Amino acid sequence: MKRDYYSAPILLKIAQKEYDIENDRSKKLDSRCGIFISLSSALILFMANGILNSYAVFKHSMHVLILKGILFEFYNILNIISFVLLGISIIFFIKAINVTAYKRFNISYYSTITRYSETIFSQVMLKYYGEAITANRQSNDTKVKSLKLGLYLLVGGIIIILFAQLYLFAIK
Repeated sequence: MKRDYYSAPILLKIAQKEYDIENDRSKKLDSRCGIFISLSSALILFMANGILNSYAVFKHSMHVLILKGILFEFYNILNIISFVLLGISIIFFIKAINVTAYKRFNISYYSTITRYSETIFSQVMLKYYGEAITANRQSNDTKVKSLKLGLYLLVGGIIIILFAQLYLFAIK
């Protein structure tokens, strides 16, 4: 008994849209990672400049008051913690960009299935699209996890930077 699945072409169009959605999702995640890498790098440069300027301010007063020197060392510890958090966040953003397990179609296979009817062809392609969508969704979910971890570390680094700057202002 021959069975025709007349809905297969419609399902194939839906699968193609889902496939395109996952590809677009990947591009958006990559661009967000690029923005966050730039932000983290800019913050690291900002902090380095701030540390150099703060040494100039405290250079003259450290020999006068030992307590200020100790307070200034706490400021340095805060900066080291924020440097580490920002550096690790950049690593997670790069890790998110480097996820490359995307499933694509082998074009050479198409020539072997072109002799089939539209519904059978759609059924075959629907299977391949389903596998590709599942694999690409898993890759994108892995990217999201790395992006979230990087973002949490970035936010933590920013909070510590703000605290360190307020602390520096208070001890001057």
